Amino acid sequence: MLVPDLMLIDRVKKLCAPPGSGWAVSKAGVAPLATRFHEAAFGSSDASAVRAAWLASMEKSRLPDVGIIGVPYEGGTYGLGGAAGGPLGVRAALGGAQWRTVAERCLDMGDVPFFPGVPLDEMLAAEVVGHAKAARYGSSVSELPVCMLSIHRTIARLAASAGMRVLSLGGDHSISASAMTGLMTSRELAGVGLVHIDQHDDLSTGRDGLELLHSAWIHYVDRNTPLALVVQLGVPDVPAPEWIRPRLRRMTGRLLADPIAAADAAAEWLSEAGVSHAYLSIDIDAVESSAASATGLPAAEGLTVDHLVRFIERLSFNTVIAGADLVEIAPPLSGRRDWEGEATCLSGSRLALAMVCALARDRAHSAECCPETPG
Repeated sequence: MLVPDLMLIDRVKKLCAPPGSGWAVSKAGVAPLATRFHEAAFGSSDASAVRAAWLASMEKSRLPDVGIIGVPYEGGTYGLGGAAGGPLGVRAALGGAQWRTVAERCLDMGDVPFFPGVPLDEMLAAEVVGHAKAARYGSSVSELPVCMLSIHRTIARLAASAGMRVLSLGGDHSISASAMTGLMTSRELAGVGLVHIDQHDDLSTGRDGLELLHSAWIHYVDRNTPLALVVQLGVPDVPAPEWIRPRLRRMTGRLLADPIAAADAAAEWLSEAGVSHAYLSIDIDAVESSAASATGLPAAEGLTVDHLVRFIERLSFNTVIAGADLVEIAPPLSGRRDWEGEATCLSGSRLALAMVCALARDRAHSAECCPETPG
């Protein structure tokens, strides 16, 4: 049997596409929207050359402490589309040189390939899954998953088994469910808490008979792997449903206005609840609209990127961040094609780097994983 490190790399190579190639890819494997990023990061826009360079980047002497994966899934939203472009938008805003610095110190596992339809294999008829497996892997009985969040959950589980902490780039907020369930079932973590930064509470239990949506992912996670505590920032102080009310803390007003005090309060609440590890999830719509307008439901009044970066840094010194995601960045909504200069993508790139640092904070190589953030 392969050791966890080798199992993870083997599955990434089989299941994932190069960074920026998971979405808007033709049958020939060409991703026109990713051309500039591929040329800057890999020195080529040729699909074969990009894949070869990406595979070579994963041949490391030791598995890094932090990994990154793009999940261009937006099948769980009732809002405006475009979040499938988020993983490419964030990487493009990092730029070729900045991305290479991050990829050298972390493990960029590329993108989950786009697959239309429902999010999880178990939600599809077995016959349909078999046809998809035969087309993608050459066998209808392959053990490899095909639906996007099934692949994401598999990678998250294997990464956790290998001791790696993962930043997932969405996609809509549904991807948090596959990231968290993969992490929590692998590590069998006791006392896991969620720190959720958003302008919506996402505490729905579903809609139209669907239980895994951008607005219902917290309930989905809690039903499958119960949460010890949920701390929400930026969410309006509206009544919470009974199923989560005893385990919910919200930060508003004067406390929220000070990122250091907010982070200390969050850490204290988590500690009081017996939380040993926290998962950090950020919806870009929590950021003020002037810096993050390319999202399905931009905030009228949000937090600044600087505020959130300081909060993330402070929280990571007091709490073990076991996993994280950044979601709902939708660069197509900006109307621009040069996403490397689009404001929402730039905001996302700064938050992504801060989250990478937070994931690495208590590791021996944390300083190496934290390059300067773009201004």
